[in-house]
Amino acid sequence: MPGLALAGEWLMSSGTSAPSGWTARLSGGASGRTRGLDWNGYAEAGAVNANPYAAGQAFAGWRLPAHGVRVQAGAGVWGAVQVDGNTVDRLDIGPSLRLHAGTLPVDLIVDYRWRVAGNASPGSGVAVTLAGYF
Repeated sequence: MPGLALAGEWLMSSGTSAPSGWTARLSGGASGRTRGLDWNGYAEAGAVNANPYAAGQAFAGWRLPAHGVRVQAGAGVWGAVQVDGNTVDRLDIGPSLRLHAGTLPVDLIVDYRWRVAGNASPGSGVAVTLAGYF
């Protein structure tokens, strides 16, 4: 995950909740293991139709003993802001459990995110992420 990426895309809306338009984004992240603690972080900033946004997340946790599955338990912080006439933002903290099954290119992440600042919906609650990669 290390390094920076610069991307430009055309986003096509499939409904009325968001407009189609160009986006430009600078993103980057890093990960590592320090004294038995796994950590990673990611941040991005950009604009959609000239409306700026920024987001980031960080995780730190320990590997738990498991057979054939990598399990990590720890904590995370997530934040984002979007400006498009109305500023929407949030900052969340909470516990995180991450599972990676053997050689499958899939991670399952279960977080409980307490909103500690901001006005974006929804409120505090469980977030489940199924991520695939190649």
